Amino acid sequence: MACPDPNHLSAFLGKRLSPEAESAIDVHIDGCPACFTLLAELMLMDDSQNSASTMAHTPEPHQAPITVGSRVDQFIIERVLGSGGMGVVYLARDTQLDRPVALKVIRPKLLGSETATKRFLKEARTTAKFSHPHIVTIYAVGQVAEMHYVALEYLEGTDLRQLLIARHPNIAECIAIALPVAEAIAEAHRHGVLHRDLKPANILIPDDGRIRVVDFGLAF
Repeated sequence: MACPDPNHLSAFLGKRLSPEAESAIDVHIDGCPACFTLLAELMLMDDSQNSASTMAHTPEPHQAPITVGSRVDQFIIERVLGSGGMGVVYLARDTQLDRPVALKVIRPKLLGSETATKRFLKEARTTAKFSHPHIVTIYAVGQVAEMHYVALEYLEGTDLRQLLIARHPNIAECIAIALPVAEAIAEAHRHGVLHRDLKPANILIPDDGRIRVVDFGLAF
């Protein structure tokens, strides 16, 4: 099928299409990076218009609100780290192993969405294929009620986007960043995976000095 226009994608998100039309768009998005990216952007725009903040949403009856001190299995929420089109990332503490983790969950408004859940778990499965020093590590995947989550290694530091805003790295720094990124992408290619969203914001520069590539949500 031809790429659906934004109005059709909005109707798809709002479940205002027939089951046959929803199925056709769902299949199309799986093979179309441009439409998948647009869908994520529409989710983010819709969420920002209907919620003053991630923490201020009205929870579904089956889901307890995620706030500081909330518990998700063995993880205790400490604060929000960031958000994207599909998910929200929290700093949490793993009470079993006594270590910090980045806990990523599906946005509350997308709970129950088969499309969002499928893509969320696809990212987790893709990232879990790798055991590489320059690709972020997954610790655990789980589900509480209808809320799926992924626990990733928590990395203190910055990302390449923030670094480029703050200053211009010198040649040596550029090489020190580019080589690990190339190694990470080569590892993904060895597993038959294309990242499809490699950008400065998805290249982390942690305090430990070991570059990590993150966010394989658009990979295939």
